[in-house]
Amino acid sequence: MILFLVAATSPAAAQTQQYVSDQLEITLRSGPGTNFAIRRMLKSGTPVQVLEDNGEGYARATTADGTTGWVLTRFLTAEPVARDLLTKNEQEMQRMRQESALAQERLIGLDQLEGNLSRVQAENENLLTELQNLKLVAADSLKIIEENKALKQELEESSVKHQALIEENTRLGDESTQNWFLIGAGVLILGMLIGLTIPNIRWKKRRSSMSGLNVDF
Repeated sequence: MILFLVAATSPAAAQTQQYVSDQLEITLRSGPGTNFAIRRMLKSGTPVQVLEDNGEGYARATTADGTTGWVLTRFLTAEPVARDLLTKNEQEMQRMRQESALAQERLIGLDQLEGNLSRVQAENENLLTELQNLKLVAADSLKIIEENKALKQELEESSVKHQALIEENTRLGDESTQNWFLIGAGVLILGMLIGLTIPNIRWKKRRSSMSGLNVDF
């Protein structure tokens, strides 16, 4: 793990960003010298807050957990150590790979969405075409229905007229039968009258002839 240090260039100077150099571990002592007790070991890259620099090769610093001591300034650096940079770069590359994979997935998803959109648009066009066809069929059906209604009405009217003609023919047939019956009855009566009249005429002629013969004698 790479840790960062901030060191001051002089006891009264403002704090600056510093890093522990690329060493396995350095000592944090209770005083500025090797004769002072070691308070803790700091791994390479351990972050510390540099409070002052005594100008004799030591700097007083505080760790992140609040431990204060002295470290050798030659083990401090203003730039991250190579291992930290490598780890950071690896992490950044890993993050970029993840983002790239996520972006690739999104692109695939977008391609799928575009394909789905194209399919939906094609289906919509087919549905619109079918709708237009259904409208035409419906219009034709309505026209046929109206024509059927008109034909049915004409058929009903024709049926009424036909029934009226049948009734009229029946009436005329009855009247014709009655007329023939009357004519026949008249002829019969006329024949009876003629039959009764002719003998009388003959009788009168005979009597007239007989009367003429009587006068001559």
